[in-house]
Amino acid sequence: MEFGKLRKNRFRRLYVLLACFLALGFLMFQVSWGMNYDGTPERLSYVDWEEPLQTREKTCLVLNDSTQPISVNGMEQFQQIFKDMKIGYDTVDLSQEIPEDFSGYKAVVVNVSVLDALQGSLTKLCDWVEGGGRVMFAQTLEVDTGFRMMRNRLGITECDNTNGLVEKISVSDQFMIGGSVFGVEDAYDSALVVSLSDDCRIYASTMAEYPIPLIWERNYGQGKFVVDNFGLCTKATRGFFAASYSLLEDVCIYPVIDGSMFYIDDFPSPVPAGDGRYIFAQYHMNIADFYANIWWPDMMELSQKYHIKFTGMIIESYENQVDGEFKSNTNTSRFSFFGDMLLDMGGELGYHGYNHQPLCLNNISYESEDYRTWPSLQDMKYSLMELTRFSESLFPQNSFTTYVPPSNILSREGRSMLPEEFPSIKNIASIYFSGENGYEQEYEVAPDGIIEVPRIISGCDLTDYMKLAAFSELNMHYVNSHFMHPDDLLDPDRGAAEGWETLKGKFTDYLDWLYTSAPNLRSLTGCEGAAAVQRFYQTSFTRTEDAEGIHLTLQNFHDEARFLVRINEGDIPEVKGGILEHITGNLYLLTATDAAVELYR
Repeated sequence: MEFGKLRKNRFRRLYVLLACFLALGFLMFQVSWGMNYDGTPERLSYVDWEEPLQTREKTCLVLNDSTQPISVNGMEQFQQIFKDMKIGYDTVDLSQEIPEDFSGYKAVVVNVSVLDALQGSLTKLCDWVEGGGRVMFAQTLEVDTGFRMMRNRLGITECDNTNGLVEKISVSDQFMIGGSVFGVEDAYDSALVVSLSDDCRIYASTMAEYPIPLIWERNYGQGKFVVDNFGLCTKATRGFFAASYSLLEDVCIYPVIDGSMFYIDDFPSPVPAGDGRYIFAQYHMNIADFYANIWWPDMMELSQKYHIKFTGMIIESYENQVDGEFKSNTNTSRFSFFGDMLLDMGGELGYHGYNHQPLCLNNISYESEDYRTWPSLQDMKYSLMELTRFSESLFPQNSFTTYVPPSNILSREGRSMLPEEFPSIKNIASIYFSGENGYEQEYEVAPDGIIEVPRIISGCDLTDYMKLAAFSELNMHYVNSHFMHPDDLLDPDRGAAEGWETLKGKFTDYLDWLYTSAPNLRSLTGCEGAAAVQRFYQTSFTRTEDAEGIHLTLQNFHDEARFLVRINEGDIPEVKGGILEHITGNLYLLTATDAAVELYR
């Protein structure tokens, strides 16, 4: 009986393996016949710009108070928000100066929580709004004399003089792209508990038995007030403030990237070391067979279903060598197998590293024992020279322009070396949020010409923080940027114990949300995403209006530019010099195809 069971189990495993190979063969057949990617469309390419960035007309006034920490922190975020939205602004420090006249501006952002700091100017501000001005209160307000004067004007009918917990944020999907319910990590009592009059339009609130309004607007005379009451002013919530600001204009227009990028770090690479017990328990395979027969076919299927262009980041070796002769990896079959299929799918390959040691000298210390520092810049250079030779010999049809720092760590010295010694590298894709020794980025072009293309989220098991950040950036830059590692499936801290089927289901849930919310979001490779960032960063515009409509004149325009357009008043039935596509609610994507764009009313 035991012998019979053993034979039966062996045959069952053979059948499983045979089925996996047949499935993989079918997918390879599809790729080879080009059934899945509609040929090879022309890629978005890099542009050599020489024109300087244009200065913007200062249409906004920001009121700060250097004695209020919340105001100082808020201004750090608004500086980048306005830079990316191409909004010109002036600032006034209320601890030193009280503004007397607002007539030269289209909008005012009150970046303080204590309204008493405005002293007697509150009355003048209200008169200005009543005559047609627009004001946004960006911080959770404290109950003081100034607040009591303003509460009725802001539509507040009741106030408990206490703050409530913002544990979940419910956002209207007609207000922000992908609006839903989002959890808040490290939640605290950050929202003033208020009730509003019926003439207020509420766009976001807490999820509670008695919801607290978090974002609302109220008309006042010929003008408008917008109130942000959630109190979470961080890099991960910039999109909330951009969306709130866009309520202030009859038609608000600001540039975006319009791109969805997915990176696979350490791919292709040697078979990673790690705990394969979770894989074996579920599939009765070793790590190498699982990647080839289960994981990669599933990734190919997701690529086909959602039109994803994966960007694979090559690691040549997992040895920890940081000096001496950097020997070539002669076992190349695995690299060719995965890399060729990825390229056939319309993807791209980039540099991750000769090995997984970040480009750091011994002036940086690591907590992890897995990392070593490099003795010299010359050793770093030689290792990347070997990686370049290795990669280009295997994939001569691929242009290697994208670099991802191992573990998103990159020293100042290593960063300076890249464009000097490897001019073919045009963009660096590290991380959007800070971390220990992490190379934190903004979406921009650096002075040395390197395009900074940060990744926002990672892995399959997205935390509440990552989901909130992904939502925010979809509305800030109209961008998705995600990365994963194949060895996520070997690490319990990254969900390995849940199993690939569960992780794949969670990743698919994210993809469903993303492409249901933003079906016209472009799928881009790493280099295409960098080219899109170039256009976003370099293009500026002037705007004029008359009875016919809105006229945009674009500077540094090359071949296209993308904008989010919120139409709060009226409609735009005709566009010349561009294409206007509906996204949600009163939000549209404008693709400018000419340096002069006319939006007719």
